[in-house]
Amino acid sequence: MGNNQTQFLNKENEPDEMVTFWAITSYIIFLLPLISKYKKNEFVRFHLRQGFIWFLSLLVAYIFANFTLRLWLKTIIYMIVFVLWCFGITNVLLGKTKPLPVIGWIAEKLF
Repeated sequence: MGNNQTQFLNKENEPDEMVTFWAITSYIIFLLPLISKYKKNEFVRFHLRQGFIWFLSLLVAYIFANFTLRLWLKTIIYMIVFVLWCFGITNVLLGKTKPLPVIGWIAEKLF
């Protein structure tokens, strides 16, 4: 069994419902967890950093897609951003602090 599976199966490392809620919120409205009392929770902070970088990547993708006239290129750009968002939400629901591809690396370097 891999380390990630062991972490998921270990119930004492699993975040509670409110921590999970605020971590998911960081991928939807990334500023909202900053005003909650859970902003100091390490699990929420990890996903908040990634949620912020994901939001910036969404803005960059939106700007780039608007300058591109090719529909297939716009679709690929938005699909990549959507898949990263799904990975982030899935990691929260599984109770993992696994970095997202590229976004996790940038979040670790900036924060």
